[in-house]
Amino acid sequence: MQCIQTNTNSSYPGSCNPSVTIDAVNRISQAQHQLEEKKSELESSKVRMENSLFSFTFLKHIYFT
Repeated sequence: MQCIQTNTNSSYPGSCNPSVTIDAVNRISQAQHQLEEKKSELESSKVRMENSLFSFTFLKHIYFT
């Protein structure tokens, strides 16, 4: 994994700040988890919408033919 450089004065020039790296990894992980949740919600909404459309089409066919 690539280090994230910070603007802080480190006693080791060019070294990484481990807490910044860990924080970045945690935030990326959290963002990926949120993305997966949103994808799941979107898929569920799509299925509900398709079911509603099929139900509407079926009922329309029954009542208007």
